[in-house]
Amino acid sequence: MTKHRKRDKQTVWLGDAEFDAELLPALTYFKRAGIQTEFSCAGVSLLDEPENHSLYAYITFITSKKTESFIEYSMERMRHRLLVTYEPSRKRYDPSSFFIGHNRRFCTLMNQYAQGFYLSQC
Repeated sequence: MTKHRKRDKQTVWLGDAEFDAELLPALTYFKRAGIQTEFSCAGVSLLDEPENHSLYAYITFITSKKTESFIEYSMERMRHRLLVTYEPSRKRYDPSSFFIGHNRRFCTLMNQYAQGFYLSQC
């Protein structure tokens, strides 16, 4: 099946890195909470649109006490929708959408839980 482009992928700059616009609210709350992110994606190609991503979404976090707290917080809430991998050699976590095609929901939930986590820390 051919995927027709409806519009260009929406990206934004946060500091010196470009991110998927669908995750901007979450990334903003992570920055405010002092949680360092490295990468993020909500789709895998320029043909992916926020409403219809083809594979999965993810965010890469640098390990810290706050990051570990957020990972636990999000795992408790997202349960089966969240896959978390840890890369010990690079000291980073990669939470991602567990189900293929659930990018939009992953982004929505990540934005919601990033805000909730940030507000609980204030």
